[in-house]
Amino acid sequence: MLGSLYQVYQAWKVELDAMGEPYYLKMWLYEPWIEDSQVVCAVRDLLGSYDNMFDRLDEQCSPEAIQIVPEMGKVDNWVPNRHAAYYSESEWQDDEKMMKWLKGGGFETKEMQFGDGTSDTTYIVPTGRVFVGG
Repeated sequence: MLGSLYQVYQAWKVELDAMGEPYYLKMWLYEPWIEDSQVVCAVRDLLGSYDNMFDRLDEQCSPEAIQIVPEMGKVDNWVPNRHAAYYSESEWQDDEKMMKWLKGGGFETKEMQFGDGTSDTTYIVPTGRVFVGG
């Protein structure tokens, strides 16, 4: 699977380079769920769509996939990011067991403010890392 992912990345890079305009082309490698990994592309009006998708980790490391598929090492600038699940308190408020887990888990929270004046607490539960490279 990872070899195919790399081949897709390379093929898209050739096509996008030939277009001669700016583009976003990255590989997103998820750990430990490597099967969720993907090649992500944006052009023109969507160019900045993925700029703030993840929270960067203060770690110096490379994806384990490089050990499995050496070609992955040819992809530039692997950046480790936090991969997390986001749980809204309003969506889970009727589930006592889930709310106990969220509130007692020591997870980071963010208070979300909405245009109608309401707010909601979001729990950020770390699930692994996603390496962004390209």
